[in-house]
Amino acid sequence: MDFEKDKLEESLANLMSNAIKFTPVGGDVFVSVRQLSSRKTSERKVEISVRDTGIGISEDKLDKIFIRFYQVEDNSFPGREGTGIGLTLVNEYVKLMRGTIEVKSSPGIGSEFIVTLPVTNSAAPEEFVAGDERVTLTKAETGAGHEADGSISGHPLLLIIEDNAELTDYLIRLLGNDYRVLTAENGIYGVELAIEHIPDIILSDVMMPGKDGYQVCRDLKNDFRTSHIPIVFLTARADAGSRLEGVKQGADAWLTKPFNRKELMICLHNLLVQREVLRLKYTGAVSGSPVDEKETGLNEKFLERVTGHLEENYRNDRYGIDDLRADLGVSRIQLHRKLTALTGQSASNFIRNFRLQKARKLLLESGRHVSEIAYEVGFRDANYFSRSFIQEFGMNATKLREMFIR
Repeated sequence: MDFEKDKLEESLANLMSNAIKFTPVGGDVFVSVRQLSSRKTSERKVEISVRDTGIGISEDKLDKIFIRFYQVEDNSFPGREGTGIGLTLVNEYVKLMRGTIEVKSSPGIGSEFIVTLPVTNSAAPEEFVAGDERVTLTKAETGAGHEADGSISGHPLLLIIEDNAELTDYLIRLLGNDYRVLTAENGIYGVELAIEHIPDIILSDVMMPGKDGYQVCRDLKNDFRTSHIPIVFLTARADAGSRLEGVKQGADAWLTKPFNRKELMICLHNLLVQREVLRLKYTGAVSGSPVDEKETGLNEKFLERVTGHLEENYRNDRYGIDDLRADLGVSRIQLHRKLTALTGQSASNFIRNFRLQKARKLLLESGRHVSEIAYEVGFRDANYFSRSFIQEFGMNATKLREMFIR
């Protein structure tokens, strides 16, 4: 039978989860499968039923349960509210598999969800792919954050800070093909993960226990390690006062629930494009030129500190990444991702290019030998200096000097 395994499994998991969630202790949940066939046609179908003896749903609400974010209000099971995404997802998956879903329910008696799918045998045999690169990374130190399965290396790193696991799972499914996804279940762990991993962009709820979205935004925007990261609030709070508070704390965008999927994806994409503009703004710092004194933001101050330490130590051929990150008080990954975000260069390339710019300046301002200048700016290997110089400027040092000094 030709079914999309992942979609079918997820649909059944959602239906059974709902049935269990809203069935009291001592109640029953039944799952049955049967094949349907027609004598008039060769068409075959399979019918899957998930039935429970739970609280049931009133008739006036049955036509709304597949609407995203709609939740049936019932006080019989406090603390078991969902996000209103599960049934919407089931409905969408069933439609994609060219099937139908029907619901029968009576308050106090229970509910039955019936999924009917066409049966064909036209698909090619499924291939087994060995060595799948997609892995799950768990933050063992806290057990709070993980990089979601399905992440693709090289894609932007997105941190989702959300205390509702069902909504988090939905966002992972929605965005997992375009982003490496890191998740945190509350604001406290979210700040920790942001500082540790330096994501490219953050999607955060506002109302969370421990530390709300406003506090998360304020903490990260006032930390030089994370001040450059765009933060998008995704929340049910749509009033003007809440939006203004978000802007005040430094949020880059605000989307309200229920949200439009395309709007969310476009919003994230546009913020990353804007960050590319930010990179162009700061790329000049590698030349060693002073940062404009009028610029007082944390990003400018960070680059000013970086170039200040390099200015003091570039002649020392042993001064490298570990020395720079120690002087700055950051980890290697924090230094790497911060510099990459601001300048598009890794920490090692930033240091190397800083030295090369110093070498270029000496070449044009003095008549000293090329190898002497290489050692002066911290290159121990003259051949490596030559290769690096050509890679950076498109010609060797001697030719560059001849072009500008005639």
